[in-house]
Amino acid sequence: MRTEGLNQRLLDVKRIRTHIQTLLGDVKAVDGVDFSVHKGEAFGIAGESGCGKTMLALSIMRLFPPFTQFKLQGEAWFKGVDLLKCSKKELQDVWGNRISMIFQEPMTSLNPTLTIGTQITEIIVRHENLDFSAAERRTLELLDLVKISSPERMLKQYPHQLSGGMRQRIMIAIALACKPEILFADEPTTALDVTIQAQILELIKTLQEQVGTSTILITHNLGVIAEFTRRVMVMYLGKVVESGSVFDLFDRPAHPYTQALLNAVPKMGMRSKGGKKRLEEIKGSIPNPLNMPPGCKFHPRCPKAKETCREKEPVLQEIEKDHSVRCWI
Repeated sequence: MRTEGLNQRLLDVKRIRTHIQTLLGDVKAVDGVDFSVHKGEAFGIAGESGCGKTMLALSIMRLFPPFTQFKLQGEAWFKGVDLLKCSKKELQDVWGNRISMIFQEPMTSLNPTLTIGTQITEIIVRHENLDFSAAERRTLELLDLVKISSPERMLKQYPHQLSGGMRQRIMIAIALACKPEILFADEPTTALDVTIQAQILELIKTLQEQVGTSTILITHNLGVIAEFTRRVMVMYLGKVVESGSVFDLFDRPAHPYTQALLNAVPKMGMRSKGGKKRLEEIKGSIPNPLNMPPGCKFHPRCPKAKETCREKEPVLQEIEKDHSVRCWI
């Protein structure tokens, strides 16, 4: 039974698997992931590049690149509808309307041949059934909402005329044009300086409170996770290795991978005898996804690995209330 408010499950993902078919074999980009997002919640997905974060979001929305050969299994329930079983026509009514996404690179996500005004108004016309004049007025309101000065002038500009921070604001305006119930924010601060990063994150947080959108933040930046989210899921090679509240993961990280990620974050007052201290690094590199190691997938890089870790893969199990980990140790 679903309850109201933050206890209401808006998105319920079960055993989702995405295997990309290549000439050399299948790549297990997402391998049996379960999670849920509640109404009005900010949920984080963290991990290194290549761990499957973005592919998980694209799988839920079924936004695969053209001509990609893939196998998609599992369930993604959104308000009583399994998104993985929807027809393309049904998905077109969901995309940009009830579920939106801020893509990782705004320069390549915006159409360079169309003005900013055209790119925003076409979404409003498509989903809100408004005429062009009403849609343009709504576009001006959105540009003002994302703190863009001179919205009227912005309508006639092209993406190449804008800075990275401005393009990111345009992407947020597009994503929020129809007041979606779920917003995927995929590395929304990539390639932005720290000042602009703070502004963008504060903007998303404010808009979430105003519009009531549930936000799924995808990032490798644990500082952003700590500041922005309430619950977080850590992924490695397509699997969830740890999940729980932000307080659990930062105060009591249980998986060696989570511990290593936290140790690699710069900290205030960090000093050594010589006045400098090298950040800790995760030894080795991510294994070839076509040649996965046996047992725990992290064991070749884990300083605590035992023989059991090399032979048998652990399952995700709850070690305390709402705190789960995939580790033999």
